[in-house]
Amino acid sequence: VRDVTGVQTCALPILISGNPDRRRQASEYLRLFQAGAPPDQIFTRAFGTDPGTLEHELRTYVQKRLFAYTRMPIRSEANLTTEVKPMAPADVLFRLGDLLANLGEVAASGSGDKGGDDHRAAAEEHFRAALALQTDHGPALAGLGFLAERAGRAADARPLYEKAAKLAPDDFLIQYLYAVNLIDDPGPDSLRQARAALTRAVARRPDFGEAWARLGYTYQGEEELPAEAIRALETARRLLPGRMDVAHNLALAYARTGQTAKAEELITRVLVPQATPEEVESAREGLLDEEHRRAEQLVDAQKLAEALPVLEAVKAKTSRPGRRAELERRIDDIQRTLDFNSFVEHYNQAVNLANRGKVYEAIALLEPLLTTTRDPLQVARARTLIERLRPVKATKKKGRS
Repeated sequence: VRDVTGVQTCALPILISGNPDRRRQASEYLRLFQAGAPPDQIFTRAFGTDPGTLEHELRTYVQKRLFAYTRMPIRSEANLTTEVKPMAPADVLFRLGDLLANLGEVAASGSGDKGGDDHRAAAEEHFRAALALQTDHGPALAGLGFLAERAGRAADARPLYEKAAKLAPDDFLIQYLYAVNLIDDPGPDSLRQARAALTRAVARRPDFGEAWARLGYTYQGEEELPAEAIRALETARRLLPGRMDVAHNLALAYARTGQTAKAEELITRVLVPQATPEEVESAREGLLDEEHRRAEQLVDAQKLAEALPVLEAVKAKTSRPGRRAELERRIDDIQRTLDFNSFVEHYNQAVNLANRGKVYEAIALLEPLLTTTRDPLQVARARTLIERLRPVKATKKKGRS
C-alpha cells in the first residue's frame, strides 16, 4: 500500500501472519532500522534477498485469497466499549475512491499492465461522485489532486490541494500533500505556504516524522535560521533515525546557526558510517560554507588580514576543485589589496620622513619595497623616489665631512 510519503511498502500480513521465517526477518528489519543501519543495506541484511523476491511472495500470497490470521486473547476486564456512527455518503465514496487510488498505485508499480490506469479512473469517478453530493468535500478534492499529481500534472493538482487545504484545515494528510506539492513545484511564496500547511499537519500528528522533515526544509531559503527550524529537524531526526537526508539537513542547520560542534559530531557519528559519500561531502562542505561566510563578513568589515587565514583554511579543507580555484582567486585578490595597502603606507611614511629631512630613514623604508612588492608600477615608483633621494643623501654626507 502507499503510505503518506508516496513510498511503496510491503503489506504486513505475509511478514507477520504468513511465513514464520519472514516474521523473524521482519523483526530484524525493524531492529536494524531503529539502530540506524545504512538504508541501502537493511533490506538485504534482514531478509537475505532482494525486494523483488519478497514482492513476488506477496503477490502469490494475495492471489491465493486464503489469508492467515492470528488470534489475540482479550482480557475479560478490558474496556471494549465502542460507538458506531453512520458514515455520510460522500465520505463513503471518498474512502472507496482512496482505496482505488492506492490500488492503482500498487498495480502501476507491479506488472506494468493497464490495471493501474483502470483503478485510477474508477477512483476519479468516486471522488467526483463525492463532490456531486458535497461540493466542499476537502478529502475528495485532495484525492483528485493526488491523481493529477501522479499523472504528472502538478500544476493541475495545485488548485485542488489548495482548496482542499482551506476546506479541511484539521486534516493532517491533506495539509501534508498540499505542502509537498508546493515544495516539489515551488513558486515565489511556496515555501512560506508549505511551512504554514506543515505546521498544521504536525500540530495534528506530532509523530509524523516526514512532515517534520519537510517543515525543517522550508526554512532553507531564510537569511538566518530561526530556532523553529532546528526544532523541526531535530524532531524529524528523532522520529526518523535511519534517514540520512534528515541527519544531513540537521548538520547543515547546526552549521548555519553556529553550532559547529553539534554539526561535526553528527557528521562523524552518523553520516560518515551510514550515509553516502556524497551526503558526507555535502555536510562537510556545509560547515565550510559557514567559515567562508564568516571570512566574507570580515572582508566586508575591511578586516582583510583576519579574513585571509580563514579563507586559507577553507581552501585546505574543501574537496571541491571548483571551490578551491575560486578561493585561490579570492585569496590572491585580498593579498594584492593587502600588499597595495602596505606599500602605500610605507611609501607615505617615507615621503613624510623625506619632507622632514630624514632622508636616510626614508630610503631605509623604501629599499625593502623593491623586493617585497609584487606590483611592477609600485616597484618603479619606489625606485624613482629612492633615486631622487640619493643625491640629497650624498650632499648631506659631504656637508658633514
